Amino acid sequence: MKRIIIIGEDTSLKREYQRFDPESECTLCKATEAPRTKEIDILIISDREVQPLMLSEFIQNFKAKQIFYLISNNPKNTIIENKVALCKQHGIKAVLPGQTTTQIIQRVLGIAGKSRGLRNVCAILGTHPQVGVTTVALNLAKKLAESGEHTIGVLGLNQYNPGLVFINNYAGNTLDEMYAEIVDNHQSIKPGEIVNFMHHDDESKFYFLAGNQDFSKRGYFKSEEIEQVITAAAEQFDIVILDAGFSPCNNITLQALLNAEVKLLVGNQQPVSANMWRQMNNDILRLLGITADEFLLVVNRYNLDLSVDTNSLQNQMGVPVIEAIPDFGVEGIVCEIERRMLCDSHNKRIKKKANEHFEALSDIVIERFVGNQGSTKEKRGIWNKLLS
Repeated sequence: MKRIIIIGEDTSLKREYQRFDPESECTLCKATEAPRTKEIDILIISDREVQPLMLSEFIQNFKAKQIFYLISNNPKNTIIENKVALCKQHGIKAVLPGQTTTQIIQRVLGIAGKSRGLRNVCAILGTHPQVGVTTVALNLAKKLAESGEHTIGVLGLNQYNPGLVFINNYAGNTLDEMYAEIVDNHQSIKPGEIVNFMHHDDESKFYFLAGNQDFSKRGYFKSEEIEQVITAAAEQFDIVILDAGFSPCNNITLQALLNAEVKLLVGNQQPVSANMWRQMNNDILRLLGITADEFLLVVNRYNLDLSVDTNSLQNQMGVPVIEAIPDFGVEGIVCEIERRMLCDSHNKRIKKKANEHFEALSDIVIERFVGNQGSTKEKRGIWNKLLS
């Protein structure tokens, strides 16, 4: 029988472990009460119970085959990174914040497979700030919704940018407003209710929940509630686009990546793009079981005159390029000033070019979902029609 000891006070974590591995002996205790005589298969330590300064001394008293350190969320990324570095030094496996109890146990047991994402959800992640994630997400959603064959929902899961600059006369709530209402009233959001918080108009045709507008609440979001919002959207809409922002060291972005089957990475030709991606991939994503081969690269503001072409970017980032959105120069800024998307530009040349590229990207996304015969949810007869 496997022997597991959890150092902490999270009873839900113990219950979840027993659900996945009911034949094991799982003990939950405080650091001062932990039995240290027998050999342990898995030792899970909460940083709330054992501080980093005491970690190396604490683990010396145990004969454990595997040791995991549960890192608490913190608005200062350097604190999290320091704890990860400490784990590496002592051969401990770090469990990053922003995960549900189920995802933590999957990480511990090594069963967090790549098929865990919701099958009609596409997450879009940026390599660094202002790379154009929101631009890509909203223009992609517009093209997906144009045919009228799919209901499209966009969730702004960007803790630093609500994305309102592209929507004129926004009439919905922002993520922090909806989240506060759910949590404060101790409610769970139902699929049919999520549209009441979202903006919708006849011009764009898709539903949009703007991202976090209150920067002071960027560390306020809990993993379970964000996962619930994504799940509700996945049940309500045929295709869900998640604007995941650029920083996977927060609960919102992590849940977007963990709950999406299709993952797009938005980068550009700046050296910072490849450098930030490598660091993000090495220091955070791989520790969660998310690997570079789960992503497809969209190059934004692509300039043919630069020496770094799409092949170079693929080699640098280890992610295949599926689309290169041109650099629209000052016209892109004009669209932001006029609060309109590139696909709706008053400049006919820009509008035509933008529509061509985002339509090509939308075809790829639809193919990913519809191509998985039998895996995409069937609803309102839409998918049956497409698959016939």
